[in-house]
Amino acid sequence: MAFEGLPPSPNWYSSTASDTNQDGVLAYASRNSVSLLNISDDGQTLIGYLHGHEQRVAAVAFNKLDNQLLATCGDDCMVKVWNWHSKSVIKEHKSHESKVTCVSWNPSNKDVLTTGDDKGNIVSWNQSEDELKSWSQEKNPIACLAYSNTNEQYLAVGYKSGKIYVIDLSKKKPTVVLKLRGHDDEVQSMCWSPTSSQTANGSSLSDLGAETETLLLSGGKDQHIRLWSLSQDKMLHAFKLPAKGGAGQEIEVMMALLGLVCGFLYGGLTINLNSSYQAHLGNCFDFYM
Repeated sequence: MAFEGLPPSPNWYSSTASDTNQDGVLAYASRNSVSLLNISDDGQTLIGYLHGHEQRVAAVAFNKLDNQLLATCGDDCMVKVWNWHSKSVIKEHKSHESKVTCVSWNPSNKDVLTTGDDKGNIVSWNQSEDELKSWSQEKNPIACLAYSNTNEQYLAVGYKSGKIYVIDLSKKKPTVVLKLRGHDDEVQSMCWSPTSSQTANGSSLSDLGAETETLLLSGGKDQHIRLWSLSQDKMLHAFKLPAKGGAGQEIEVMMALLGLVCGFLYGGLTINLNSSYQAHLGNCFDFYM
């Protein structure tokens, strides 16, 4: 059915309150349910809703290896995997003992996803083997998670305290290999560089050379976008968003940020160790503003 009025309002203050898949389907959290829209048409078509959580849905994520699978989690401590076509729950678990705040799928194994909660607990779930692995690096709320696109053994964990940990999941006990400090407030989003040549077979990412540069982009509540080199174990650049202005300026800033992130994801930006990244960022702002 097509919209004849306003769609349900999305939930706020979540790093992954919405997601899209390759079929042009948008899923977003709305109170204790999930709304599904077809945004590939000229207009927006409502597909339906997923009802199953008893409390607020905090995060949603499509499986990039299987477009029919959608993961959701929420304040009811539940983690669910849905077939969004049939609007049915395939599997679920309640291993978390507090509100689940974020979710990320393993990019190389469609059966594995990892979630974090507001007590600092992390749960990795292999659905095909009914295996759950739980641990905690520290007792601080987790705001976002991001698997490396090319080295699925590495998981970035962003905390509300501003810390970012990179964890090696290939070990018998998940091990922190890097601690990235720079944000003064909550880490709200993270994105890995998608370079296909990235490899990391050692116990530490710091062993990597420049030819296998691994980059992580993070955005925080401190209004900074930070670019990290994991091979050098340091921050390369920090970009401060303009001071808050009127509604028009806020839209312009968001459009510029969108251009930056899209370029990072799809190779439109040249990212290296010199000033060219800053120049491209400047062009991005000039183009949109």
